[in-house]
Amino acid sequence: FLSFLFWLGDFEVFVAFLKDAVGSFSRAAYLGDIKDTVKILTVHEAKGMHFRYSFIPGVMWGNFPREFKQGSYIETGKSEEKHYEVEKRIFDIAVNTATESVFISFRMDFSEEEVLSPYLKEYLKDGINGEPAPAGIFEEDVKMQEVKLNPPRVSMPPVKSISATALENYIACPLKYFFEKIVRIRREMTPAALSGRLVHKIMERFHGEFPHPAESGGMKKKMSGLIDIVFLAALRKEEFPDGYTFKCWKKFVTPFLLKYAATEHEFDVRLREHKVEIG
Repeated sequence: FLSFLFWLGDFEVFVAFLKDAVGSFSRAAYLGDIKDTVKILTVHEAKGMHFRYSFIPGVMWGNFPREFKQGSYIETGKSEEKHYEVEKRIFDIAVNTATESVFISFRMDFSEEEVLSPYLKEYLKDGINGEPAPAGIFEEDVKMQEVKLNPPRVSMPPVKSISATALENYIACPLKYFFEKIVRIRREMTPAALSGRLVHKIMERFHGEFPHPAESGGMKKKMSGLIDIVFLAALRKEEFPDGYTFKCWKKFVTPFLLKYAATEHEFDVRLREHKVEIG
């Protein structure tokens, strides 16, 4: 500073120089209002604007496109596929801001961890030769190449199945079905409802092995084993509020199920679960 002041020779001259410098830099925020100036904008700021020449630097992965980052624990509907679709549109907007020429620059001495933008191949007709651009590259005439993009792929949604019970629930109350099955508002299941669901599961697995009557002792033994397996699985998942409730409901349903399995009556399972396909 002292040597610089000595070079100026006069403190007043230095103050005048400083005032002029501050005045020049303070205009930087308003340079966009001056005609024929170079505008440095983000892609979003340049949206809808057009220039004779546009320069897009740093066309590397991480800039174009920006990497997808998972959001918070709250589901926002933001998917990785949607993210990169938006990033592709942002890059196309940047390229199309130029009316005559667009200049795209990127590093050539990148490391293994760095990757060129995948969008380059659509705009570079002859590909990348792997050599740095010559110093006078910006003095040459460059014309934009028209790119013919393939139409977007449209695929049919997969065929979904809906059970007969779910169909009946929808017919009974479409709004309730919407909140329970579409929005999936979680509600705590009562022990009685849980036990009923477990009984259905036990019966389904039982008749999967015994579609027709068999020896009474074998069916009773199988039913007893299924009761233990299914109820214990629910207990391990903490579906019952406590161990006491678990024991009460298991003890309550066991006699009915064992009596059903031990009775040598005629039954014929024709349909275990009926599903309707919708598309």
